[in-house]
Amino acid sequence: MKKRKIGDWGELKEVVIVFLSSEEAQRLNREFRHKDYATDVLSFSSGDPSCLGEIVISLDKIRQQAKQHRMGVKEELSYLVLHGLLHLLGFDHERSEAEAKSMFRLQDSIWEKFWKSRLRQ
Repeated sequence: MKKRKIGDWGELKEVVIVFLSSEEAQRLNREFRHKDYATDVLSFSSGDPSCLGEIVISLDKIRQQAKQHRMGVKEELSYLVLHGLLHLLGFDHERSEAEAKSMFRLQDSIWEKFWKSRLRQ
């Protein structure tokens, strides 16, 4: 998938967010990524021109990771939604170490500037 710049939307697109259990996240991760463990977030591009895609999030993993990261569930959720959105825009941290650094740097920058500041209000 070709990377798109943030803000390079052309027109508004729908993004579907689906919440599920760890068991269901593991099943999808096994089916689509051939990795047999529960994951926190998966992204699926859409063939529909009006929809960017689906972001699938495990509520169980959000709760676990929020505790591990010493943050609220809302903060962890916002971070994972952003992560999924970057994947839908074509970013992929598994292709190379350089791309991983670039993606996580962008994710952290956006989250710090936008999401985190609003969550603290």
